[in-house]
Amino acid sequence: MPESARSGGDFRRYTEDQVQQLHVIRRCRTPDIPVEDIRNLLRFSARLAENCAEINALVDSISTR
Repeated sequence: MPESARSGGDFRRYTEDQVQQLHVIRRCRTPDIPVEDIRNLLRFSARLAENCAEINALVDSISTR
């Protein structure tokens, strides 16, 4: 995830897309999904209009662990 902008008070200012990515990351960290799998999910989510076979296979492999 690219570094977020900072406000004058040095607070992070996230775009709506970044907020959505952070929500996905947070939900994935709860069941201890490996960071590499989270990266792949985020990469796939950016290309939702493409074939979903790869993401379905990844989700299936995560759910059977």
